[in-house]
Amino acid sequence: MRRSVAFGIALFVAATSLRAAPTDVRAVNAELDRSFEAADVRALDRLIRDDFTFVGRDGSVASKQEVLALFGAGTIHFREIIVTEVDVRSWRGTAIVTGRARTHGNRLGRPIDEEVRYTRTFLQIEGRWQLAAEQVTRIE
Repeated sequence: MRRSVAFGIALFVAATSLRAAPTDVRAVNAELDRSFEAADVRALDRLIRDDFTFVGRDGSVASKQEVLALFGAGTIHFREIIVTEVDVRSWRGTAIVTGRARTHGNRLGRPIDEEVRYTRTFLQIEGRWQLAAEQVTRIE
């Protein structure tokens, strides 16, 4: 009897954590977008893993430190990020977020007004979701 109660509790906890994960990841994903928009380097540092890899729309690759430096220096500035689609899939501490957004701002002194699709990989470590990788593709 004790074993079946323990098993039932374990199933409930597992089901609850699996159900809750997409909501948590959606919240972290939205916070990430707000932090990119505000160029909030402190928040980005907290939300992005130290071993983060970014693959840009031109195939360029950047580390967390490089991305933080670009936002910190104002080299990239988003005036507005309008997210139009978000899909979240998660499995045991890993979540894949795919989305579509329209971005307005400037990059290297040039205006940005483009629509992109992105894929983000989040990892949950010690109960906290962080961005591990992102790839962005411009929609022509």
